[in-house]
Amino acid sequence: MLDQRRAAAQPQSSREEIFAERYETLLEWALQLTHQQRDSAEDLVQDAFVQFMLARTQLEEIENVNGYLRRLLRNMHISRVTRLNQRLQHDALSIADYDTVLLGWTAIEPERRMQAAEQLHQICAYACFRKESSRAGSVLILRFFLDYFPAEIASVLGSSRHTVDQWKGIARREAKVFLSEPNRLRFVDAKTAAVRPWTLYPASDVDLMRALRGIIFNSRLGACLPREALQLAYLPGRTEPLSAAELAHVVSCRSCLDTVNTILGLPSLAERYPEDCSRKEPPHDAGGSGGSGGVPTVLPKRFKRQLREVREHKPSELRIVVNGVALSSLKVNSDFSEVDLNLPADEPVEFVEILSEQDFQLLFLNTGDTSAEQWAEIELSEGRMLEVSLQTIDGPQLRVVYKDPVVEEISSDGSVSKGMVSSPLTIVPQARVNRWLEILKDAFSRRRDVEES
Repeated sequence: MLDQRRAAAQPQSSREEIFAERYETLLEWALQLTHQQRDSAEDLVQDAFVQFMLARTQLEEIENVNGYLRRLLRNMHISRVTRLNQRLQHDALSIADYDTVLLGWTAIEPERRMQAAEQLHQICAYACFRKESSRAGSVLILRFFLDYFPAEIASVLGSSRHTVDQWKGIARREAKVFLSEPNRLRFVDAKTAAVRPWTLYPASDVDLMRALRGIIFNSRLGACLPREALQLAYLPGRTEPLSAAELAHVVSCRSCLDTVNTILGLPSLAERYPEDCSRKEPPHDAGGSGGSGGVPTVLPKRFKRQLREVREHKPSELRIVVNGVALSSLKVNSDFSEVDLNLPADEPVEFVEILSEQDFQLLFLNTGDTSAEQWAEIELSEGRMLEVSLQTIDGPQLRVVYKDPVVEEISSDGSVSKGMVSSPLTIVPQARVNRWLEILKDAFSRRRDVEES
């Protein structure tokens, strides 16, 4: 029991060491599950790392950490395959609905990527134009195209994370209108509405991202602010943030943006976008491998980035998936949201997954064979909490709770009002739940096929 008690009791730094010690073994298991598809195997291990690091669960009841992680990888693989085959996502999202270009691009099917690339070009043109008159355009550039975290953007704006979310919401709505009916936007002139498509389609995903960033940095207007002026703007206690015009220049100027990065202690552009944009990273130091007696394994950098992405992700809808089958969903529009579901008594629950509307995995409860209550919870940014509990004594009952202590609204003129937003919970009708429960039973035979393949 020493191994599992150690995992339950240790802080995150020690939990990372526990995971890193097993990285090579986990990758080997994942490669077997994915039929030697390395990218898929690394994604699988990355998702397991995020849940191992973030999710507080009954680790002390696990027989051993190795067995827990192996079962976690297996169930995550089953979930991925089942969701892909079932196409559980309710509606195809617009590329503009995703938090970042990279998140949306990886979720878009290959056959839709040509159209998505053209839409990204249009959205980029909108953002470059809009930033001159509204912070919404600058926020969209930083989050969607430059992949800054919301907390980082709040530092750049000198505002709260909630304000950033609302500016992003405004930009997203305007961008979707710009894609379909640009003339409906009062601030768009005829020249901006007639965005010319790329004369030469980018040859690769990396070239696409570079091209979009090139458009942004070529849209810079005005003279650079002196370094002293930028330092003054970010002095502790400073209450006057950069104006919309000043911010528009900063987000589209490599030099000024890196100066702000330095002042705020944020990663530089070179660190964010190295010349070698390949996802391949050495899994450990060249001097040795993980395990006792060797050089400690260093996990890929993108693992920690994904950890922060999950922590800072703010869903507008939660989708509840059991054994790979979507059962219900709820809108997140208040400080407290919850849903209770009765599950079929004749089928075991092997795993529960909570996804956002962007198919973004927030929580994965890897259930065991025990009949006692099982639970998992994740602490997210801004004091938010996501909890899942499964009670099986009187028949399987699933409860999902999402807490967001502060909700802020922002009007179209940019004013912010704080307070709790009270809205009714949106739950899928019981008739539809019953139909999904029947689908859940049928899914067990498909799950067994996946295991045997």
